[in-house]
Amino acid sequence: MKESLTVLFQTVTPMFLAGANQDQAEMRIPSFKGALRFWYRAVDPEYINNEPILFGSGGTEGGQSRFWMKMESPFGKSPKKWGKPKREESKRRKSKDELESPLSYLSFSINMRKFTSYYLPEDDHMAITICRKRIPSDSELKYESDWRGLMAAVWLLGHVGGLGSRSRRGFGSLALQGMETTSTALAGIADLPIAHLEQTPEQWMSAFQTGLQQIQDGFSVSPKADHTVIDAESTFHLHSEGCDTWKEAMESMGELFREFRKRKQLTHRAAFGLPLQIQNRGWRFVPEKGQRYASPVWMRVVRIGDSYHPFIAVLSTDSGMTILRRGKGGDGQKLSVPISETFYDLRQYLKEKNYLSMGGL
Repeated sequence: MKESLTVLFQTVTPMFLAGANQDQAEMRIPSFKGALRFWYRAVDPEYINNEPILFGSGGTEGGQSRFWMKMESPFGKSPKKWGKPKREESKRRKSKDELESPLSYLSFSINMRKFTSYYLPEDDHMAITICRKRIPSDSELKYESDWRGLMAAVWLLGHVGGLGSRSRRGFGSLALQGMETTSTALAGIADLPIAHLEQTPEQWMSAFQTGLQQIQDGFSVSPKADHTVIDAESTFHLHSEGCDTWKEAMESMGELFREFRKRKQLTHRAAFGLPLQIQNRGWRFVPEKGQRYASPVWMRVVRIGDSYHPFIAVLSTDSGMTILRRGKGGDGQKLSVPISETFYDLRQYLKEKNYLSMGGL
């Protein structure tokens, strides 16, 4: 017996998503599934045991995913060519960083590409059907648990996350518009509020808080913050005033983010992602362990009515991290990153900037 759920999404900002041909824009199911996997890990405290079974895994002991997905209606708009934002003009002397527009600041890695970038345009729609097949070893509890985990991941992707390059910095924002099913059992599990249907920032935050609480109530304990997770310490911030366009909302976040980082020491800036390149000093900061450290700060644009609101999620992560400084004058020097202090200051800064806030403040 198969039961299915169809999820409806709308793009809010340009989405840089490619397949085998990296210089073309394309929406692919594996990319969508990869994003669901990330958000599933963020909320399930037992993801180490559950994720390989639900999403599938490789290796000799691996197996197929318990569910499959089908694109019911792909995006209808044709991909567009990305034009690098122009630098600001100024009569006074400014640094290279100051001359970059806030939008260029957020799209840094996209602008550095040697090939022309194409994106999937904003204000487009798609529908994806998710099907989870019952198997003989299923218990009713396990079957429902799998669906709750999948729906939690879908909801979080459509309210906090995004798809494609620079999705942590506002590009590829996807707004969940609905979940449809003919199954009575799934209808009860899928009864999560859709915040994007609300008409005011206050109503949006209220619906968001209700949905997040329902998701967290579905798990017995909070996940351990040894990777990026959503727990009681995570906070969510929506600007109370909207902008006329998605671009204006992105520029607002870019300027805010740039100004906050300028106030901080280099070790504080490392909390927002590594590797970190400081070109004017010839330095490069890298994690002591591993090659990269992904930022736990997610930005996106939320459309409420005809207005576009900046939204910033400060998620929880391992607060103990050592980095190495490479380059001139101290190759291999070890430094500690004050992650908790940096994000506490960011949360207070957002409150000062008229952001509505909820979570562990």
